[in-house]
Amino acid sequence: MSGTLTTFLCFGLTLGLRNLVLAWILQKPTLWAEPGLVVAKGTQVMILCEGTSGAQDYYLFKYGDLYPLHRMTLMKPGNKAKFLIPFVKWSHAGKYHCMYQKPPIWSEHSDPLPLVVTGFFGKPRLSVLSSPVVTSGGSMTLQCVSLERYESFILTKEDEKFFSLLDSWHINTTGQFQALFHMDPVTASDGGMFRCYGYKNNSYMWSAPSDPLKIHISGELAPAVMRSFFEAHEFCDLGSPKKKAAPHLSFFSLGELLVTPHLSVHPGPRVSSGENVTLLCQSSSQVDAFLLSKEGTVHQPLHLRSVLQAGMYLAKFSMRNVTFVYGGMYKCYSYDTLFPYLLSYPSNPVELVVSGFSEDPGSSSQEPVPTSGLEKYLQVLIGISVVFLLLLFILTILLLQFKHQGRLSRKGSLPKPVLRAQPDSVVSKQTKVTFFCEGTTGAKEYRLFKDGVSYPQLVHILLKPRNKTEFVISNIDHDHAGQYHCQYQTPSGQKENTVLPLSWW
Repeated sequence: MSGTLTTFLCFGLTLGLRNLVLAWILQKPTLWAEPGLVVAKGTQVMILCEGTSGAQDYYLFKYGDLYPLHRMTLMKPGNKAKFLIPFVKWSHAGKYHCMYQKPPIWSEHSDPLPLVVTGFFGKPRLSVLSSPVVTSGGSMTLQCVSLERYESFILTKEDEKFFSLLDSWHINTTGQFQALFHMDPVTASDGGMFRCYGYKNNSYMWSAPSDPLKIHISGELAPAVMRSFFEAHEFCDLGSPKKKAAPHLSFFSLGELLVTPHLSVHPGPRVSSGENVTLLCQSSSQVDAFLLSKEGTVHQPLHLRSVLQAGMYLAKFSMRNVTFVYGGMYKCYSYDTLFPYLLSYPSNPVELVVSGFSEDPGSSSQEPVPTSGLEKYLQVLIGISVVFLLLLFILTILLLQFKHQGRLSRKGSLPKPVLRAQPDSVVSKQTKVTFFCEGTTGAKEYRLFKDGVSYPQLVHILLKPRNKTEFVISNIDHDHAGQYHCQYQTPSGQKENTVLPLSWW
């Protein structure tokens, strides 16, 4: 009996201690960023940490740092703190978490928040390896390619959500690096605006974004797709914000969803170079807009709003002074502006044949090129050849002059500058430090660099040449710790010094 009593007492004591510990740990805060997790360098971002009501102190940490990046004490206890980064730079890329405190109780750490900063390297190029108009149920491959050597490429869609990441691989024939993003089978949800990025060593530091690429999906717009759209979006009556209004029933009409437009060409499918051509896309059912696509090209399709004429909804795609490059197979599609990336079935294909100045293998025209046209062509070719030879001659002279100046600058090489810090290379946080860079008389420009950063931290261009300058950092923080070097420049050349380490405590 005494053993049983002892067991119950120990269990009660353990449970009481557990509840006491849990009572002294506040619930996990929520951390997010506005406008988003992917931001361009030089812009601003707001990081928000939400805890419980009555919290007084909030702390923002960056992974890898021992001390908090920011601390905010609220004037009045509340449940949210806002940490503003007014000018995003490379050092802000990484993972963050936050905590809050109701003295003397601390909360748990929030879940990690990744912050990606873009714009550090050249933008890659994004294209589709078939056509930007893809049939629902088919397959599609997007190619992200760059001359820069990126470790990986990232494909994003619309709102910069992470869509897919692939390692890059080298193309021996072109010297480029690429990643191929395959989608099979393609569904209605795969349409939209895509971009791609590359990164090198740091997965939180991306390149500038590629130009946007619009992907359109052709085929049946199933009623389930339409229903999911209306379930996900509130269609409100303007007079009563809380009341949902039913969408117009014709929007769900199966006949309209399965519209197949008709395409024709005027004055006809065979024209001469220099003529004007109009491709007419029309439908007897009500549609908002039409899209014209040419087979075998990766260029973005043409869009036009529909116009009602004589009971038909139509759009006229006009081409002036056509040449042989306009020749090819065309199709048109209709779509609703609420779903700009979901298209109808394709129209009947129309082939346009352009004959004239340049022979088209598919053309039956056997007329010879006029003599006067041939003479003009030869004159243009001779003119281009003369310009090319003149440019080659000028480049040769400039190259010889550059080599000559290089020999002169090596003969009179500049002495290495001296870099020192005052009061010392070890300084306390939030104090001032002054760098002195001493070169030679006649120096007009001085630059201060931090190792690991490709661009100078500070630049001084002097009105009058002198042998030294000062670089002042007024409020030292952890971002400033590291190794520095300076450089000065004279009309005859430039010189760098050895590294100076800077530490803070």
